[in-house]
Amino acid sequence: MDEERLLKLADLVEDAPRENFNMAVWKYQSPACGTVCCAIGTGVEAGLFPEIVLKAMETGDCTTYQIIHDDLAEFDAVAKVLGITYEEAVYLFAVGSYTSIGFYRTIDEYVINASDITPKQVADKIRTFVYERRLKNAPDQKDRTRVLEGSTHSPVREAVT
Repeated sequence: MDEERLLKLADLVEDAPRENFNMAVWKYQSPACGTVCCAIGTGVEAGLFPEIVLKAMETGDCTTYQIIHDDLAEFDAVAKVLGITYEEAVYLFAVGSYTSIGFYRTIDEYVINASDITPKQVADKIRTFVYERRLKNAPDQKDRTRVLEGSTHSPVREAVT
């Protein structure tokens, strides 16, 4: 797991302007809306993932982008770049993992609910994932204590104490 880049991504996402953030799209551009990105799109745009390519797919006045790395796309590409599993990539970056209703029945339901996900929610989820993984991989109580002492991320402290 590339925890350094995951934590940098959490910082970038948390600082992303709300109006430019939407977990429904890797990246989307239109004259009416400007540019919006999800967490990974935000990282790519900031130069955090130079090995990821955003492949443009134009439709009328707007352009949507697909995530590509080597011969992989979407969550497979994200998983490989970050050194996590496909399932972990979906857990961290798929819209359905941020809502109580899970995945959606219609595209309208998907897009509306995706816009409700805040940058802070995503940043907190990424940080919690990294610190929980550190705790899980710590060989003994002394190492787990060190992980907790190094965490200023309150959800992790609350989950373990």
